[in-house]
Amino acid sequence: ELENEIDNLNTKLESKKVIFKNAGSLADAALQLSGIFSVAQEAADIYLSNIKDLKEKEEKEIENLNYRLINLENNLDSSIDTIGNMREDEARAREQLEEIKVIMRKAKTKIHEYNLPVIPSIYATELKEAADAVREIVKELEQKPITIEILNTRVDTARDLSLKVLKRSEEINRCAHLAEMAIVYGNRFRPVSSEVNRQLNYSENLYYKGEYKKSLELTANMLEKIEPGIYNKLVRKYIND
Repeated sequence: ELENEIDNLNTKLESKKVIFKNAGSLADAALQLSGIFSVAQEAADIYLSNIKDLKEKEEKEIENLNYRLINLENNLDSSIDTIGNMREDEARAREQLEEIKVIMRKAKTKIHEYNLPVIPSIYATELKEAADAVREIVKELEQKPITIEILNTRVDTARDLSLKVLKRSEEINRCAHLAEMAIVYGNRFRPVSSEVNRQLNYSENLYYKGEYKKSLELTANMLEKIEPGIYNKLVRKYIND
């Protein structure tokens, strides 16, 4: 019986060792599983982080694409507006060219309105300058493509020169007409004074040389000494006629 009890005790002891041994294996397994879960969690975190970064990157790229698209649309609108403005400027330049031609024709008509003995050289010079400016407009309109800034400059220059010619023709016509009126009016005083006769002869020489303004000033000053206010009377008559 004693031996049986000893055998039972040994059997129970071995059973306890197995339990403790198995407990150690389970602990290790638990630890191993814990490590696996940790790695898996880390991998999941990395995956989620990459997904987040990728999403942010894609959103940023989409934002950049939208920004570029907006810029392209704005540039396109600007280009369309520019082309429209260029066409409007070109059309306006052609209209102004026709207006300048009308001004030039008026100047030519005005200079021949009065039967001038001589057309002053200053008129011919300014007329040539205006005509050259008009040709520059035509030349610029034939360019492909047209440089609007240059075209506008050409138009402004030609318009100013053509108006200058028109003003010159009106001034020449006015001075010539008044100079002749003053000389004709002064002829009545020739028999009265040799000095008046001399000055009128000089005024006539200036007139036939095309120096109408000088002729007018000389005759008008002389007549004012003889008959004050006569020049204004002549001017009124010229305007009324």
